[in-house]
Amino acid sequence: QSFNNVVSGMALLFEISTTEGWVDVMYAAIDQRGVEAQPVRDNNVLWAIFFIVFLIIGAFFVLELFVGVTIENFNKIREKTGRGLMTDAQREWASTQAFVMKIKPERRLKRPQGKVRAWCYDFIMPGTNPRFDQTMAACIVLNSLCAAVVSFGDSETKTAILDLFNILFAVVFVIEAAMKITALKMTYFQDGWNRFDFSIVCGSTFGLILSQFVPNISTIAGLIRTFRIGRLFRLINSFKKLRTLFNTMVTSIPSIANIGSLLFLLFFMYAVAGVQLYSFTPENENLNHQANFRSFSNAMLLLLRFSTGENWNGFMRSMNIDNEGCDPSPK
Repeated sequence: QSFNNVVSGMALLFEISTTEGWVDVMYAAIDQRGVEAQPVRDNNVLWAIFFIVFLIIGAFFVLELFVGVTIENFNKIREKTGRGLMTDAQREWASTQAFVMKIKPERRLKRPQGKVRAWCYDFIMPGTNPRFDQTMAACIVLNSLCAAVVSFGDSETKTAILDLFNILFAVVFVIEAAMKITALKMTYFQDGWNRFDFSIVCGSTFGLILSQFVPNISTIAGLIRTFRIGRLFRLINSFKKLRTLFNTMVTSIPSIANIGSLLFLLFFMYAVAGVQLYSFTPENENLNHQANFRSFSNAMLLLLRFSTGENWNGFMRSMNIDNEGCDPSPK
């Protein structure tokens, strides 16, 4: 890392533009006093302005501009391949129609004839009793708060109170599921949200029973008790705006899958190349038995780490270490 020539300077500025390790470079520049001179801490603080200004321009402006140009060209290509002749209103209508077609229509439920089933139906259905959904949403939030306030070293009194609330909420959710099954019978399981909720109820109830009656399995019981946090996803179905965002995300899955396939192909190519080039590089302060290119799986995990920008430049310099003495077939 230096500014000794234009090439090394440009390479270092590229590293700084990724915001990885730029603070260390800035401090080194602030402390320097000249060629072959001992650095002094905070010798010239004004050098920090150079790095901050470059970071604002290079990282926050130029890179964002690059992304914006890429998206703009993508939109232009998209218009030329089938929808360029439509007006904005027509394009919006077409997008709305495509969104509606991707959403599975809900089956209209009929009110059952039996007295018990009819009473359960009137009590649990949003169309007849909207306060029921509001009450259950409040129970979900309160149950999640009970899980959130648990901490290490809780007193026995606090633990007993939280256990009591957990049992109470578990009973409420079991009664809710039982009433819905009574009212709808097997139609209850035709809805995806109902199946999800039923699995959460079964898992959390099973974990609660284990923690109360079976000793010495606190880890397993705690893992199963985390099922109740999954109930927060039910809030998506309770609020219209959240449901709209969730449906939009679901309809975007095909596009995300295409991008994911492209990224996987890129990772695959670089993983194979990394194994061929750097599998014999010895361990150092960055490369170890977990982070290395000695196998395809390790290479894929390391590339995933690089994609987050985590110390990628440190690994880049670690690859320049001479691999003399590394046996390609160790025993």
